[in-house]
Amino acid sequence: MALFFFVFLTSTFIFDEHAALLFGPSLVSPLESLMLGSSVIGFILRPYLCYRLPTRRHDVSTLIGTLAVAAIVVTIMARRTWVFLAGGIVLFAALGYIGSAAHSFLARRYAKTSYLARAVAITYALGIVFQFIFHILVPGDMPNQIVLVLSTLAVVTLLHAIAETKAPGGVAWQDLSTMGAASTPAARETAVRLAVAIFCLTGVFAALNSALTLSHASNAIDLGSWPRLFLVPSALAAGILFDKLDTRRVGMIMTAVAMFSACALFILIGNVGIRASAIVFYLGSGVFVVFFTTTYMKLSAHMRMHELWPSMGRVFNNIGSMLVSAPAIALVDDGNPLGMIIATVVLLAGVAASLLSSSGTKQIGCENPHENPRADINTENMSQQDDARSSEAASTPPAALSLEEPLERFCRAYSLTPREGDVVRALLTMDDSVSDIASALFLSRSTLYRLIASINKKTGTASRTALITFFWTWYNAS
Repeated sequence: MALFFFVFLTSTFIFDEHAALLFGPSLVSPLESLMLGSSVIGFILRPYLCYRLPTRRHDVSTLIGTLAVAAIVVTIMARRTWVFLAGGIVLFAALGYIGSAAHSFLARRYAKTSYLARAVAITYALGIVFQFIFHILVPGDMPNQIVLVLSTLAVVTLLHAIAETKAPGGVAWQDLSTMGAASTPAARETAVRLAVAIFCLTGVFAALNSALTLSHASNAIDLGSWPRLFLVPSALAAGILFDKLDTRRVGMIMTAVAMFSACALFILIGNVGIRASAIVFYLGSGVFVVFFTTTYMKLSAHMRMHELWPSMGRVFNNIGSMLVSAPAIALVDDGNPLGMIIATVVLLAGVAASLLSSSGTKQIGCENPHENPRADINTENMSQQDDARSSEAASTPPAALSLEEPLERFCRAYSLTPREGDVVRALLTMDDSVSDIASALFLSRSTLYRLIASINKKTGTASRTALITFFWTWYNAS
């Protein structure tokens, strides 16, 4: 994943520099957005082929890797505009295909763990560091070409090797590419909310990126120099916070980041400080990348076509960038402050409405992963957990029924301690987050997780949801 980030970001940077020479600074940002839009082809094509041609995926991956290498050479060496554009479109479409595979692997490995956001943040930070070193130490077209080609080949080789390894439980990664159960209504609602949030956030960041890209193409600032390193601490900080905080607090952070970045846009347009705006942009962008990557990786466990959804955050971001870039540049060039203020307010309102509304704070796509401390990362188990939610609703007795007597018998039957019995009672009667349940029981979250894990072990269940379903099944049988 880190190598993919490096190749994708470095290809974008080199494309911008060559586009400035061939087309002039004013067209760099629209052309970059076009290339980002082209990558969507690859991000969508790979999941489609996974389900339609599952036995030919190795052959297709080899072909895509070959096309990517050839396109890198063409893009760097092209002197005709149409050759340059054709090479760029093929390159970014191929990188989208490779990126889909990298996102899918990371989601399978970490989506149901308590450190997914940190895994995403570390890989992204490594990609940024690699790119910075590349920019400083490898000047010139020929070294650029060699390093990019070798990195692309390394990514394709690693993905081939991963496809041959076994996932936890002894299942081959490629055997997990089944359509899966239908997406739950909660998952679909979350997907829509996240899409709206990402489009609105992309609008803010794309406008700021367009202005900075124009400044870079005009040699007013070097975006490959040290300000870019601010992506690293912001991404790592976001990874730590997003793994620890609940959904509503994450939404508040992203809303604040959007407002901060909007202020930086007005500072840049007012020619107050290009470097200050670049620093704010990179600080916010690091948080944004971790946000949209992590949320859709979590959501993929609950959606039909598991291979498609891990990279959909990147897809929506790239589509939004392609659609917003031209209007953003037009507003910046016109110097129309009223139009920019109105557009910014609309985008910020969209971010707040999609991320802070109460009905979306407990959706599964953004839930705290600690709420499922013993979940298996196998996608079959992910689908089973969704089925468990449905069976729970069907088997739960009326709320007025007293739990004390059956709960006491349940605790005796499975040798639960009095404190573990309190935890089971809370899980059965409270529809709150783990943090709220821990507070109600006067426990720390880590202690509550240990108690849930102990109860799961004694009852033979694998998650909080499975435990609740198991209790009501036991109750009906007894």
